[in-house]
Amino acid sequence: MRRLNVACIIIHDELESWLLADSGVCKWLEVKPQSHDEQRKPKERLDSQMKKRFPGLRYQGKGRSKLLEQISGDGDQHSPSMRAALKHLDDAPCTQAETATPISTNV
Repeated sequence: MRRLNVACIIIHDELESWLLADSGVCKWLEVKPQSHDEQRKPKERLDSQMKKRFPGLRYQGKGRSKLLEQISGDGDQHSPSMRAALKHLDDAPCTQAETATPISTNV
């Protein structure tokens, strides 16, 4: 993958573990942001929290877009796997700005 400049990002169990580490999502759900990297089935936990807080919303339905509107973008402060993934992306060649070759205006 390094030869092809492809970044490989691995989430522990499910993406929802990162959502449950985000302070905006957790504030909306009225739960404490924390790492769910080592917990099994964070999708079920997220769905359960949504059902408890918003009985008419489901994570797999209309509630997903409402939940995504709440993301603060600080999940890496609580999730070691997200922090590692972002560090990997920061260092990955595929995310580095390329040096542009100047275009000659001389004809």
